[in-house]
Amino acid sequence: MTRWRLFDGDPENGLPSLIGHEEAQREIVETISSAAREGRLDRMLVLHGPNGSGKSSLVELLQRALELYSHEAPGALYALRWIFPKTPAEGTDLGFGGARPDDEPQSYALLEPEDVAARVVCELRCNPLFVVPDSLRDGLLEAPLAQAPERQSESFVHFLNGNLCPRCKQIYESLLAAYKGDWRRVVRHVQVERVFVSRRFRMGAVVTQPQGTPDAQLRLVSGDSGVAGLPAFLQSQSFFEVMGDLADANRGILEFSDFLKRNLELSKYLLQTTEKGFVTVGNQLINLDVVFLATANERHLEAFKQLPEFASFQARMAFVRVPYLRETGKETQVYREICDAMARSRHVSPHVAELCALFAVLTRLHQPQAENYDEVDGELVTNLAPIEKAHLFADGRLPDRLGSEQRNVLRSLIPTLRDEYRHEQWYEGRVGASVREMRAALAQAAIRDTSPGTSQTGVSQHGDSQRCVSPSAVLDELAQMISDPSLYRFLQVEPQGTYHDAKALLRSVTHELGRWVLSDVQNAMELAPEEEYDRRFDEYFKHVVAEIQGSNVFDPNTGSRVPPDTRLLESVERLLPISGPVDVYRRDLVSRIGAYALDHPDETPLDFRGLFPDLLRALRRNFFQERRGVVEQVQTHVLLHGSPAFDDLPPADRDAATRTLDNLTNTKAGYCPHCAKDAVHVALAHLRERENDD
Repeated sequence: MTRWRLFDGDPENGLPSLIGHEEAQREIVETISSAAREGRLDRMLVLHGPNGSGKSSLVELLQRALELYSHEAPGALYALRWIFPKTPAEGTDLGFGGARPDDEPQSYALLEPEDVAARVVCELRCNPLFVVPDSLRDGLLEAPLAQAPERQSESFVHFLNGNLCPRCKQIYESLLAAYKGDWRRVVRHVQVERVFVSRRFRMGAVVTQPQGTPDAQLRLVSGDSGVAGLPAFLQSQSFFEVMGDLADANRGILEFSDFLKRNLELSKYLLQTTEKGFVTVGNQLINLDVVFLATANERHLEAFKQLPEFASFQARMAFVRVPYLRETGKETQVYREICDAMARSRHVSPHVAELCALFAVLTRLHQPQAENYDEVDGELVTNLAPIEKAHLFADGRLPDRLGSEQRNVLRSLIPTLRDEYRHEQWYEGRVGASVREMRAALAQAAIRDTSPGTSQTGVSQHGDSQRCVSPSAVLDELAQMISDPSLYRFLQVEPQGTYHDAKALLRSVTHELGRWVLSDVQNAMELAPEEEYDRRFDEYFKHVVAEIQGSNVFDPNTGSRVPPDTRLLESVERLLPISGPVDVYRRDLVSRIGAYALDHPDETPLDFRGLFPDLLRALRRNFFQERRGVVEQVQTHVLLHGSPAFDDLPPADRDAATRTLDNLTNTKAGYCPHCAKDAVHVALAHLRERENDD
C-alpha cells in the first residue's frame, strides 16, 4: 500500500515516525484531498480504535506536516491586519475627510512604526483577498490561472464564497462609508502578513481536551489601549474579539482529543459547523476554514452509537479505523525505538524488541472461523496456531508441517485471512496488548533485580543483579503482567483455543525466543559458517532442476558438465519436511521456480533462500540437530567461563568456549558479557525442550 512521507515524522526534532497504518493514512489523505477539490471539508474526521493504537500520533503528524508546509513557498498562508496612520500635526486628517492629497501613500502597510496610530490584528487570520468585492473575485483569478494551467481544475470555492470575520467586516464597511464607497482606498489600510502554523503556539494547529469549556467565546475590546489610536468614527463602535480553540485553529487543523468523553451538549454546534462551515458565537456568525479531526476510543464509540443523537452526528462524520498493528516486523520498529532510548542508560540485549512485538501481536489475533471458508480451506485455517498466523501476516511464512499442496492453498488464503474480521464489530486488532502496556513492561524489566536461580518463565538466570535489559527479564515481566487479568482488558477476552490464551501465547513467545537465541549461539560456535547453508541449499536446487529437466549441471572443480548428483539430492531431502512421493515434490519445486523466474526476469541468479525460506530453516535445523551433543557441550563450557572450573577444562574446550563468547559479544552479535551467558541459558533450555518434544 502507498505510504505518505508526511507520516514519517521528524526524528531530528524528536517527532517519531508513524509505524504502519497505511490504510488509515490512505483514508485520511483521500478524504482531505477530495475536500480540497470541493473547497471545504464538510465532515469531521473521526479516528477510532483501541487505546494506544496511534490515533493521536496520526493527528500530530498531520499538524506537524502542515506546520512544515506553511514554511515552504507553495504552502504560504497570508492573513491581514488593519493599519491606521497617525494624524499629522497640521491637521490635514490624513486618510479621512476632505479632498485626497496628492502625496497620500498608496498603502499604509509599510509605514514606519512611529507613524502608525493603531494596528488591529485579526485573530481568525482572515484571507486578505476577502477584501476584494464578490463581483471582482472571478476576474482576479483569470490572469494567474492563465499562467498556471495545471491548476485550472482546482476548486477556489472557499475564496469565491468566503467572507471577512465580523470584526474585519465591521472595520471594512466603516472605512468604505468614510471613503464614500471607494474600496480601493479601503485596502490601503490592509497590511498582509505571512503566518506560520505552529502547534506549540496554537496557531492553526490546536488540540482541545474534553475539559467541558466552550470552544469559542466573545470578548469586548472597545476601550482597550489597542483601539485608542483608531479614528473617532471607529472608536465609537463596539468591537468583539473571538477567543478559544476555534479561533486559534482557524486556517488549520483542530483535534478533539477523546471526543466522546466530552459533554455532548458542548458538541452539538458541530452539526451545523461541519456541514455549513460557520459557527454562531454570541450574536455573531463566523465563517471557519478548519479541518476538524477527532479521536475516539472504541468502547466510547459503541456507547455513542446507542444514543438517539448518533444518527445526526453520523451524517456529519467520516470514520477512520486505527487498529493495533498485526505485523510483527512493523511492531518491532516501535519497540526498537523504545529500546534505542533505553540503551542510553543501560545495555539492551538482542531480540528484546522482537520479543515484545511478537507477544503484542499474538494477543491481537483472532482464530479463523471455519464457516467463512469452504470445508477443506476451513479445516486448514482453523488449525493455524497463533504463532503461525503471525508469521503469515509478517512475511508470508508458511508452516513447515504442511505439504506442498496445502502450502499453496494457504498462501492464496492470506488476503482472506487478513480481511476476515474487517467488517466485524470485534475486528482483528481491536483488543490486545497496547504499546503503552508493553512499554511499561519494558520499563519494569529495565529496573528489575534478579538473583541466581530460575525465573518465572523457566529460564535460568545468571548473575547477582540485572545489569542489562535481557529477554529473560522481559519474559518475567510479561509473566507478571498476565498474572492479574483484572488489570488488562486483553486478558479478559474469552480464549478461542490458544488464541487469547495469554499463558499459551507467552509459551509460544518463549519457544520462539529460544529458537532465535539458539541460532545466535550456534553461529557464534562457528560449527558451520553461514555460507555452508547457502552453498548446500543452492546446490540442491541446481541439481533438482537438472534432474527434472533431464539436463546436466556445471561442476566448478572439473570445469565440465556432469549429471545431477542423486546422493546430494537424497542427503538434503532426508532433512526436509516432504510428504508424498519425492518425484512429485521435486516437480512442484521446479514449477514454483519457473513461475518465480517468469515474474522476476531480471533476477539473476535466482534467490532460492528468499523463495524457499521454510526449506532453508528445516535444513539449518537438521544440520545442527546432528551436532546437538557438541552444541550442548560448548554451551556448558561457556557458562563456566570465568570460574575456577573453567581452568580445569582441556585447552581445546577452553578455546571453543572463549571463541563462542567473543563472537557473541562482538558488535555484530550485540550481546554483552552478562547477557551472552543469559543467552546460553536460553539456548540450552530450548535445546532441552526440543529434545523432550522429540
